[in-house]
Amino acid sequence: MDIEYLRLFICLAENCSFTNAAKQMYMSLSSFSNKISELEREIGVKLVERTTGSVALTEAGEYFLEDAENIASEKRAADRG
Repeated sequence: MDIEYLRLFICLAENCSFTNAAKQMYMSLSSFSNKISELEREIGVKLVERTTGSVALTEAGEYFLEDAENIASEKRAADRG
């Protein structure tokens, strides 16, 4: 799994919006959404509930977010050090 997928997922969780997260990551909405779907397929777990106007993390998504944030933090520390 590419660390970029974790960053995208973290951004989505912070924004609770595919549209806003895609804009923040300078991606098209369709590309961003596809990457999140690829992540879900890769790990075999549904991470987000998609509705017309909002996004909510599933229970698995909440747990995965903690791990994703820890991994991203460790990666940033390793890149600095």
